[in-house]
Amino acid sequence: EYDGSYSGNVAEEVKITNASYLFYYGARTDILNDLLKMLEKPTAMERMFYNNHNITELDLSSVDTSNVTTFQEMFYNCSYLEEVNMNNCNTSKATHTQSMFSSCSRLTELDLSSFDMSKVQYLSNMFINCSQLITLKSFKNLGKAYTRETNDYMHYKLYLGSSTLLSYESLV
Repeated sequence: EYDGSYSGNVAEEVKITNASYLFYYGARTDILNDLLKMLEKPTAMERMFYNNHNITELDLSSVDTSNVTTFQEMFYNCSYLEEVNMNNCNTSKATHTQSMFSSCSRLTELDLSSFDMSKVQYLSNMFINCSQLITLKSFKNLGKAYTRETNDYMHYKLYLGSSTLLSYESLV
């Protein structure tokens, strides 16, 4: 129940639970940190930064992603993105990660070791056209998603570049 008061801090007053399309096509990156503080256990981050050419680095390590089911095309074609921190990212409820980093042509390394991919059903093209991606510290439980019976094997193609070094603790 709203009591009519206002603290003067929008981040304390407004909470965002669906972050899909939030920074789509280069939307207001000058207020990025304020908007990230407003995220309250989002359920979707689909196309959150889609085609955003204004972002060069992101720190999402403090965002609670424990309820997110789709990360589909989250950073699609963020061609100027050079660094993204997703340490502590909880993907245990995620079912869609396809094209998550597609065409992020300036990324050189990613640490996704906190990613639990056990419920992911669609992860195709996750890294397609990431031409500079050299080091990928990979997911937990990819094997469970990868060996899942399906009629369409394409759902599981990651499309890593030939120069990408994949390091992982456990794919199964």
